[in-house]
Order: sequence, then C-alpha cells, then structure tokens
Amino acid sequence: VLLLCEQLRDPARKRRARIAASLLAATLLFCIVRFHHRTAILAYETITGTRTDWSEPWGMTRREREAETVSAFVRSRLDEGEPLYIWDYALDVYWLTGCRPASRYLAPYYITGKFPDAAMTTSAEGEQFLSEARSHFIEDLKRNRPRLILDVYGKLRELPYTELVEFIDANYEYEREIGPNPGRPFVVLRLIENISETQ
Repeated sequence: VLLLCEQLRDPARKRRARIAASLLAATLLFCIVRFHHRTAILAYETITGTRTDWSEPWGMTRREREAETVSAFVRSRLDEGEPLYIWDYALDVYWLTGCRPASRYLAPYYITGKFPDAAMTTSAEGEQFLSEARSHFIEDLKRNRPRLILDVYGKLRELPYTELVEFIDANYEYEREIGPNPGRPFVVLRLIENISETQ
C-alpha cells in the first residue's frame, strides 16, 4: 500500500498505480460482498429484530422456523424439564423447549452405527458395541418414560433392530406429524399411558 501511494505521487507511474489501486479496490469490494454479505444481513436482522426477504431462502432460516414450529407443539404438551426423545438430529428442539433428553444418546448414530456421510463398516466388536448401545437406549427410555418421542424422518419403526422396534410398538403409538417440511415430518409417537412401567 505504501509503495502504491508513493507511485501515485510519481507522474511517470501514476497511470499504472491508478489501475493497480482500482483493481485492488475492486477485489476488496468483491471479497467483502462475496464473503460477508450474509454477515451484514444477519447483523442488520439482529440489530433491528426483524427477518428480511434476503435471509428467507437460506437453509438455516427454514431450519429455525422448523424448530420453532416443532418446539411450540412440544411446549403445548410437555412441561419444561420433562423428558423428551428425538430420534435423529434436532438438538435445538431440546434447547427451545427446555425438555431434557430421555437418553444418553442425543443422536441415533451410536445406536445404529450409521453416521451421516460415512461408509458403513462395522467389525464384530463394533456390532457388540452397537447391540449394547441399543440395550442402553431401551433402558433409558424405560427409566425416563418420555411421554413423546419425535421421529424426525419417520423411519424409526422401519429399523432392522427387532428389540428396539418391538419396544417402541409396545409402548408408543403414532399420533401425527408436526414438521412443516414433508421430508422431515417429525412424527409424534405418544406414550401409551396404561402400559405397565416394566414393559
């Protein structure tokens, strides 16, 4: 920058220095717009407390709306601090509702062994670990007896784990879907109240 300023004062180099300064300014402006426009939009929305049309199509905006819709339903049915289980990944719903997770497994990856965007390879030791995790998961649900389980993708009852599916079928019944996105229906499974605590 100092060299550029020096060249701008020199009549022999002034034209070249202006071109270089213009290119530098254009590059800086492009970088600011390209990489910080979302930051500026979020800052504006935070300061004004409003949502703009600029952020409406963003995935995070849709996800926030989804979490608010689902959380409003949960808050209408459960008290803050009550146990809730969400099968799949929607940790923000726990936070927005104030409900506590009904299991030590906040996401099903350690129960199924299927992690997003990862190849499925499980050794014999891994299968043993997953089998124990499923047993622990069922124990957690028996102990905490959440009145609601939210199945984000509606696939819980299609799992190939007989003991888990049988437990869910024996203790929970389908109520409805509450998610605004058909691809993430948030199926509500309601505890069958007259079921024995030992089942």
